[in-house]
Amino acid sequence: MIQVIRQQCDELDKPPVTFPDLLDKLEKNNRVPKFARSIRCQLHCDQIVQTAKKALDKVGKAAPEGGRCLEGELYRLWQKEGILTITAKDNRGEIFRLENGGIGGYLSAVDVEVFQIFEQSLKQQLEEAKAEKSEIL
Repeated sequence: MIQVIRQQCDELDKPPVTFPDLLDKLEKNNRVPKFARSIRCQLHCDQIVQTAKKALDKVGKAAPEGGRCLEGELYRLWQKEGILTITAKDNRGEIFRLENGGIGGYLSAVDVEVFQIFEQSLKQQLEEAKAEKSEIL
């Protein structure tokens, strides 16, 4: 499905439309918002999973229901065994789930952007912590 949509984007030249722009239009015009968010989820799942796992490993805490969690202002990340979930705190509920290798969810363009910013912030925090640690030694 993703390849078909990419091909259609490539064929649109008046005006040209990028793949992310097309997903945004499908989502914002209420044509098929869940479809657009689901496709976006598939496109960005590797990056989101990698960032979430790193965050949970480095700064996550023990979760009351078992596993590890990280509570932020906008999202709650949780992982236990083969399950990773991301829950939005804006009443949308669970927006991402990785379970036994299967991925599902509905990520908005804003969700993706926030996780990209979070990834950079986390990277910077970990580098600063590493530098502080090496100064102590």
